[in-house]
Amino acid sequence: MLTSQRQQNRRGRTVMRDVHALDPDDVLVVQFNERGQPYGDIQPVLANFVGTIARNGNLLPLSFLDWRKMPKKRLNDAWRKVTARFDIPDRHRDVIMQMMGAAWRRWRTEIKAKSYDSNIPLDELVSIRPVPQKLTPEVWEALCHYWNTNEKISKINQENAKKKRGSHALGRTNIPSLEHKF
Repeated sequence: MLTSQRQQNRRGRTVMRDVHALDPDDVLVVQFNERGQPYGDIQPVLANFVGTIARNGNLLPLSFLDWRKMPKKRLNDAWRKVTARFDIPDRHRDVIMQMMGAAWRRWRTEIKAKSYDSNIPLDELVSIRPVPQKLTPEVWEALCHYWNTNEKISKINQENAKKKRGSHALGRTNIPSLEHKF
């Protein structure tokens, strides 16, 4: 069989079923350094779990277009979901919410890269069925209109992104975990 005809095995999206299924009495303890950053063996689990919460379109929908405009009630609900599975003091909420905001923006960027094409007319894009990435039709339409109106800024940002040189090569291990290890 030719390589191009083979079906590739893909891992798929991280869903963290084991953490979501934890008993309410079994919470994972996260360690934090003096700067309030999580580290240690549980840190990658926390980061992946926060990503699953950020990609929950019912809890944190992309229709708000800007993380800073996300309603406080939704952010509080997301925080409660994280603290239901992890033992995290309230003083570390800002760090966790920054992680969640970054994951939410990555999700939106991924959807745009995979599903949005500026060369396709807007009315055709909006009418795509089924709607990409399990979004609601209303959210997909709002995103398409937003991306279409900001096309000039997007092109400038794409050109600037091509000029970047170095990239992160640590994998799942964050810098605080490496500091603790050494």
